[in-house]
Amino acid sequence: MAGNRAPEDADSVTLREQVEDCTRCMVRAPRWLIAALTMAVLSAISLGAALGWVLRIQLPLRDSSLAQAAAEVRVQKQRVSDLEQYLRSGDEAVSGNVPVAVWKTGSSLVDLSVPPGARRVLLWADAPAGAKIYRITLSDAAEPVIAIGDLIPNREGVLVASLPVSILRRRRYTVQVSDDSSNGALLAQYTLRLRGR
Repeated sequence: MAGNRAPEDADSVTLREQVEDCTRCMVRAPRWLIAALTMAVLSAISLGAALGWVLRIQLPLRDSSLAQAAAEVRVQKQRVSDLEQYLRSGDEAVSGNVPVAVWKTGSSLVDLSVPPGARRVLLWADAPAGAKIYRITLSDAAEPVIAIGDLIPNREGVLVASLPVSILRRRRYTVQVSDDSSNGALLAQYTLRLRGR
C-alpha cells in the first residue's frame, strides 16, 4: 500500500520531511544564533556607552572650548576696533614722531630722548614667559605713575604700551612687567631714563 499512495499523501510526506529537516536545523541553529545575538547585544551596549560618553562628556567640553574661543574673538575684535579708532584720531603716534623705549631680553636700562612737542612715548618689551596677558606698571621713586593692563604680545612676542608724555615728570622710572591674572606675579623689571625734557 505504501507504493500506491495517493498524490495528496506524497505531498504530505514531503511536507513532513521538510518540517523534520527544519526541526533538525533549528536544533543545530541556537549555538551560532545565540552567539550572533550575544555579539549584537554587546555591540549595541558598547555603542550606547560610546554615545553616552560623547553626549555627556565630550560635547560639553567642546561647547566650553567654543565659548572660550568666542570670548577671545570678541576681545580681539574690540581691540581692533579700539586701534582703528585710535588710528583715525590722527595722533602723532601714527605719524612716526614718537620716541620708543625698547627692552630686549637681557637688557635692563634704556635711555630715551624725548623731543620737545612729543605727546606720547611707546614702551616695547620682549614678553617674558609665564603669562598670556600682561600688565606694565611705570613707577617713579615714590609710587606707581600708570599701569596698563590686558596687554597681549604681538606676533614677534613683544609687548607695546603707549604713554602720554604729560605724566612723565621725573627723569628715572621703574618699568615692571607682570602677569595680569589674579596672581599678578612680577615677571620682569626695567629702568627707563628720560633725556631732553
